[in-house]
Amino acid sequence: MSCLHLVNRPLAASHLKQLQQRMTEQDALIMIEDACYMATDSELSELMSEIKPYLLQIDASIRGIEPRAPYLNLVADYGELVELTLTFDKVLTWAQ
Repeated sequence: MSCLHLVNRPLAASHLKQLQQRMTEQDALIMIEDACYMATDSELSELMSEIKPYLLQIDASIRGIEPRAPYLNLVADYGELVELTLTFDKVLTWAQ
């Protein structure tokens, strides 16, 4: 059963590690709102490259973030985000 893990605030490295340990090969992570800042955190880049990370590009642009990491999958807008959620069996929102 696939799961899209939705994060709307930056996670500490320890929380991201916990999330990674719970993910299966069919799962992915989507960063929206302030969680987009995670895409620029060099401390998280190794963990991010080991999972399937998506970034909501419209939220990143609003925050002045230019994602450059080759492992990031960009989701252009909220319409594409809705389409992405429909490709997974369930969506789980993470909060600290």
